[in-house]
Amino acid sequence: MSLPVTLHAGIVGRELSMPCIPVPTSNQPAEDEHSEAVLPVPSGHWSFFGLYDGHNGGDTSKWLAENLITAVSGALADLYSRLANESGAAPDPKPADIERTMKDTFNKLDQEIVYDAARAALASNSPEAGAKLLAPACAGSCALLSFFDSHTGLLHIALTGDSRAVLGRLEPGADGPHAACPTTRMYAAHALNIEQTGANPTEAARLATLHPDEPHVVQNGRVLGMGISRAFGDARLKWPLG
Repeated sequence: MSLPVTLHAGIVGRELSMPCIPVPTSNQPAEDEHSEAVLPVPSGHWSFFGLYDGHNGGDTSKWLAENLITAVSGALADLYSRLANESGAAPDPKPADIERTMKDTFNKLDQEIVYDAARAALASNSPEAGAKLLAPACAGSCALLSFFDSHTGLLHIALTGDSRAVLGRLEPGADGPHAACPTTRMYAAHALNIEQTGANPTEAARLATLHPDEPHVVQNGRVLGMGISRAFGDARLKWPLG
């Protein structure tokens, strides 16, 4: 999803300041991670914010926190560079091209987590090294990533799982759009994505199409007992049986 937005996130030069609020976690050690980056580019800056909701351990979410933004920003840089070389002008990719690049990178990273790591583990002579390689595959994580381009003013959202991005817009007050009185202006919350869960009819229909001979894949809004219908890792649900 892409939409025009003005971002105010405490950006000072190349640094990003964000308030840190300690929140009790449901699991110890915590399975959730986050990552942020503000990257200077010729047209201004790119801002990335990622949230990773892990399950069955924190190895997948930690791997994503270390690798997802690097991989997506690199793929976007390749896209912008290719367009600049083709046109000779400042690159201006279509939102659909950016969304396709982010989606392809998500799929590529899950391939690396689930399948490339398994091949490397099987080729390893060290059980300890093999177990370390397989850790992100055996655990799992949702991922919610936002990408803001200061030049276009567009905010792009990519999701795997059931996290939700919410945008708060300051609504015009009774005294006009620039009223200073806080009592006459309020923020309106706008959900920017749709969760991928077994309770989502579109996701349930997709899974029924993919598994026509397995009528019990989705039951009571859950996918093989899990709430989410998509995630990084969870290799036990992706590796072939044979």
